[in-house]
Amino acid sequence: MLKIRYMNITIPIGQYIFVANFETFSISFIMVFAVFLNKIIHKKQLRYFGESFICLFLCGVIESFLFYLSFQNDEFPHKNVLQNFSTALLLSGWQIILCAILEIINVTKPFKRFHRISFYILLGISITLNLLTCANGLIFSYQDNILQLGPIWFLPLITIIIYVVLMILSLSFNFKKNIWDSISILFIIIVTILATSLQFALHQDFLITNALTIALAFYFTCLHVQYFRHDNLTMLHNRKTYFLDLKKLSKTDVTIVTIQITNLDFFINTSGVDGYEMAIISVANQMQYAFEKIGRIYRTRTNEMKVLCLKPTQEEVSCALDFFKKNIEKTSYMVHCDIEHRSAR
Repeated sequence: MLKIRYMNITIPIGQYIFVANFETFSISFIMVFAVFLNKIIHKKQLRYFGESFICLFLCGVIESFLFYLSFQNDEFPHKNVLQNFSTALLLSGWQIILCAILEIINVTKPFKRFHRISFYILLGISITLNLLTCANGLIFSYQDNILQLGPIWFLPLITIIIYVVLMILSLSFNFKKNIWDSISILFIIIVTILATSLQFALHQDFLITNALTIALAFYFTCLHVQYFRHDNLTMLHNRKTYFLDLKKLSKTDVTIVTIQITNLDFFINTSGVDGYEMAIISVANQMQYAFEKIGRIYRTRTNEMKVLCLKPTQEEVSCALDFFKKNIEKTSYMVHCDIEHRSAR
């Protein structure tokens, strides 16, 4: 068995390769099971999370193989070809992972059709260029086991930058509605920028794959926790979150707006479950449109939703409520509204 000496210790090469990518292998392996056993998050998101972690695991295998090749002499069969082809697969893998993250975001905050088609075309072109040019060194090549950048080395980097820009655009649209999901996406953006810069500029190994693995695991964990705090139908904050927030604000003056759908039984009897769900979702959307800027909205019961207002004045709350009532009057839904002012204890 081929062995190397590291810190005066002789270690089998296979074992050393595994240690080099320990974070990638262990986290990816665990998270694949965590993702596919999850019953809370949207199925499409779970699918893309699963694909991302599997792809990260494969990127770790490719990086480990490149590391193994670096210890072989130049007489190793097809060493240079294998290095170039493996690097092309690695660059393509990173882009596929970022594309999957965009699809995860797209489930809750849909991109425009043009944007989705554009970044899939971009992904296809980039992967094709990586694979076609891996033999002639236009993008990269190896010299004495050191990665050398070719004349068009910036193309994969530009692709990654475009993905990051799309994430930032999604972040700006989504930040007010779901701050915690946005923070986790921001974490991925920062990690991707730092890892890419360090790996390419400082010639560090194992940074991008490891960093993306940890960032994606963090994103999945944040999203999992957030789904426990939201109503599955409307994606508003749920009853549990309402009482937790109310407890935190026990020493603060708050205004609580309660809205009940009074004719929900009519839609259940006439249209069944679909009519019932449509009624709740429609009223929830009208509430978000009216109260989003002045408070946090919760679904506390089957037919009841509340708005927890902190800083807005009584006049602002009344104006928002009047605006909501006018919009509801244009629909077939009937609601009962109530305002409660709760003083600090």
